[in-house]
Amino acid sequence: TALELGVEVHMFGGRMKADINAFQSVSKGQIVRTQMSATTGFLTAPQNTGKISNKGLEVDLFLQLIRKRNFFWDIDLAFSHVQSLVSDLPENMPQITLASFTALSSNIINGQPYGVFRGTSIKRNEAGEMIIGEDGFPLINSEQTIIGDPNPDFLLSLRNSLGIGKLQVSMLWDIRKGGDIWNGTRGVMGYLGVSKESGDQREVRDYIFPGVTESGEPNTKAVAFADPEEGMSSIYWRRYGFLGLAEKHIEDASWIRLRELHMSYPFKIDWLGKKDSQIRIGLTARNLLLFTRYSGIDPETNLRGDSNIMGWDYFNLPNTRGIS
Repeated sequence: TALELGVEVHMFGGRMKADINAFQSVSKGQIVRTQMSATTGFLTAPQNTGKISNKGLEVDLFLQLIRKRNFFWDIDLAFSHVQSLVSDLPENMPQITLASFTALSSNIINGQPYGVFRGTSIKRNEAGEMIIGEDGFPLINSEQTIIGDPNPDFLLSLRNSLGIGKLQVSMLWDIRKGGDIWNGTRGVMGYLGVSKESGDQREVRDYIFPGVTESGEPNTKAVAFADPEEGMSSIYWRRYGFLGLAEKHIEDASWIRLRELHMSYPFKIDWLGKKDSQIRIGLTARNLLLFTRYSGIDPETNLRGDSNIMGWDYFNLPNTRGIS
């Protein structure tokens, strides 16, 4: 069931066009494919369950900034912002696991956005301070907790189209703000001792984790991140299992990328025997530039492929750069 309100505006003789839509939709009885226990003999099974509400805003804007005989400049902008909320799951099913590893899972949970991450996390008190064990290292929650949301705050694409004489140039920028990604690659490489982080910090000695003890006193216990005399089990990056501590490997998936650059130029070809015949030769390049704080290969990658299970990076392949 959906409600959509929109307005379409044309101004200045068509040099500005805007299409603005606000919407809210409610979906019930969704078909959700969930993982099954291995003892059933099945990997997954579909279910009809729950309600998901989506509300958002979409804006498409066209601007003809300059239009002269030998020069033009047009801008196309597309903006979208969507919020989701899961509710009305059955009482005996407070959450549905969409996909999982031992340290992380994507879930449908009552009162949360679609696909939130649950994973291993550090134990904290009500003030948010880490609770430190007797050995001087942070304690881990006995149950996995919500540690991230892969849904972006907004998406924005911006295309500039220019004509300079006969030369035409088009440049498309893609922008994503917010949303989390799990860098499982970083966790495993830390466990194996081959990550940059473990290399830079393996000589750390006498480090005191900020936090409090289980009794509430400030932590004063100094530790070494890797002490050869204590053996492999004492190494900081091996304490939390092969995948590492999931909470530490949740990162911001924001990006700015030059998605496409296109240039073309026409040439006259009189030998076709037709007046004003021409051939246009073009060059197109994709994924030329990427600006992101994400420490992995590319925050657009996804272990789960083209699906609604978002935000998994586990030794994934990077995007390709193409020129045609």
